[in-house]
Formats: sequence, structure tokens, C-alpha cells
Amino acid sequence: MFRCDDYSVPDIHAHPSWKKLLFYIKYRVRDSLEFYNGMEQVPSFCLTVVQDAATLKNATVETVRTEFKKWCEAAVEKEHGQGATIRRQSQRYNFVIRVSEDVLGCWAKVDDDCLSEEKEDDNRRKALRFSQTGNCFVDLIWKDWPPEIPENIGRGVPNPWVGGIAPPIPEYEEIEGCKEEELGWMRVSIHSVVVSIYSVLRDPDAFFTLYRRPLEILRY
Repeated sequence: MFRCDDYSVPDIHAHPSWKKLLFYIKYRVRDSLEFYNGMEQVPSFCLTVVQDAATLKNATVETVRTEFKKWCEAAVEKEHGQGATIRRQSQRYNFVIRVSEDVLGCWAKVDDDCLSEEKEDDNRRKALRFSQTGNCFVDLIWKDWPPEIPENIGRGVPNPWVGGIAPPIPEYEEIEGCKEEELGWMRVSIHSVVVSIYSVLRDPDAFFTLYRRPLEILRY
């Protein structure tokens, strides 16, 4: 997770919206793993927040992608030993969450009461928590974008528009300097990003199936 807000509050644990976001992600991991009978995996869950105002303050997707690649190279060796290579199936090194000012703005509208650990976690509070966080999201960025496409893909396939009129290329709203349809990142509902989306995206093709062009939010 990369911190890309305005750093107006230096300590994320003193930032109201950051506190809510971190609480909910950890809660969601525990809740999901409990549902899937995977509670033995909870101790191994590691939520890393990378902070560097000099490079990440209000950072664009491309900046985050570049910095994430650097982080992965160092983290793999640190976490798995010298000479280790990035394991393609490890989502920790394939996707990164960007927390921008837009992301934090959603959490400002969530009541502290429904995210408190001090009160009993009954069904009423669970329902309130789910309802109030319904519009909360994070930006999920694919590190290896654009993906490599084998050279033989598309060879020998006839062009259906030869001799005819090709359809107009659709125009898309410019987002961070890009007008393409597929940008290699999307906004994902906080209800889905962990652990559901991370699990599904172990299949790279799933990204294209699930893809929603920002600023639409993927709800899965």
C-alpha cells in the first residue's frame, strides 16, 4: 500500500481517515478468512504502508508503478533472501494499492462508531459498518502494465476491416494524461479488494474480465 495523499498529517495513525481505512482492511481480512475457514493465515497477513512524501505526495499512477517496481526488487530479497526472484503468483509483488486524497475523502464520511474495536461487534454494528463503507474504494494498480503479449498472438488472423470502413475509435475522458480505455489500474470497492480481488487476480486474464475504467468503482 502506497501513501499518496497530501501528507498534511505526518502520522497516519493520527489521521482520522487513515485510521478508519487501516482498521477496515484488517477487519475485512479477518472476516473473509473466517468465512472461508482460513483463520490460520491471519498471523501471516502483512499490511505494509510505504510512505515517502518526497516521491509519493499526490503521486500519479505511473509514479506509483515505477516506485512499486523498485520496492519489489528490494522487498523480495529482504523477505525471501538474497538471490530470490519475484514469484509471479505472489500478489504482494504484482499489485499495489494507492491511497490518494480521493480515497481518504470517502472515509471522512464514515462514523467512528461503526469502526470502533472498543464496542461489541454485534450484527447491528456489522450491518452499519457494511452500509457506511459502501462507497469507499482504493486504487488498485497492476505493476506489470502493459502485459507482455506473445509474438504469435494475432498472426494469421484476417483483418475484418480490409476493404471496408473501420468503426470509429471511441474517445475516453483523459485521466492522468491517458485517454486509452485500459489503463492498468482500477478503483475497487473496499469490500472486495481484500481478499476477494487479490485472490481472483492470480489469473492475469481476470483483470480484463473485471476491469472497470476509472473513475467507475468495481464492486465484486
